[in-house]
Amino acid sequence: MTSYELDEIQRQRERKIYKADMLINARYTLSVPEQRLILYAISLIKKDDTRETFYTIDLKHFCDICGITGDSYTYSKRILQGLRDKSWFVRLGDKDEETTVSWFEKVKITKGKSVKLRFDEDMFSFIKDLLEQYEETGQSYTSYILQSVLPMQSKYSIRLYEIFKSKIKADKYLEWFFELEDLKKTLECSNYKRYPDFRRYVIEPAIEEINKYSDLSVEFYTTEKRSISRLYFNISRKSKEEMTKAYQDSLTALDGNVHYWDIQAGEKE
Repeated sequence: MTSYELDEIQRQRERKIYKADMLINARYTLSVPEQRLILYAISLIKKDDTRETFYTIDLKHFCDICGITGDSYTYSKRILQGLRDKSWFVRLGDKDEETTVSWFEKVKITKGKSVKLRFDEDMFSFIKDLLEQYEETGQSYTSYILQSVLPMQSKYSIRLYEIFKSKIKADKYLEWFFELEDLKKTLECSNYKRYPDFRRYVIEPAIEEINKYSDLSVEFYTTEKRSISRLYFNISRKSKEEMTKAYQDSLTALDGNVHYWDIQAGEKE
């Protein structure tokens, strides 16, 4: 892969994601591949787009961005079929009613080449308005760089990272807590009845990946020895040195031993 090709892939990885906090903290579950595809599609939205806009994704290019090898057509088609069939209830605005929303209203795929997506009408309203309304210190919206979550392998890592980002906003440090059962419901993993299992299979792997790949450092603890009912989190932004390490770990996870910076340096010699 040439330096030019890597530059383009890296530019796509550094796109910004904008999400409404209500959506971030909603109850739903998605696999890691599903979350990656949704986030990449969100990053393609432009200011003048409408709810009728289709977004075209080159399948091979998408897999290169995510560090995925193999049959990009079969991989992407399986994800899209699952996403098209998923929906859940949300409350829109101040209305005392809930409505079903799904991620995509229409999906068209060209075998071996590309896919065209159109967001669900209500879902699009959550996302599109953010391009005009989002402010870094705002209380309703959250943004982050796509690459922060691309290397993550646990679906809970991405969800928790977004939740932490929605809490810390522009602060450098934040202490936050969640009622254990509320957090389980948000992540839709109430099947982990015992706290040790929830900690081992959900919290610990997620915190490890967030700390390794993202711009945040997170620690968690409890104050109860038995019958754990609340989890506390210390969330902080990384220093420049820590961010450099996270950036390199992220690229290594996505590209293996083919390092972006090594190829660039080699072509300049």
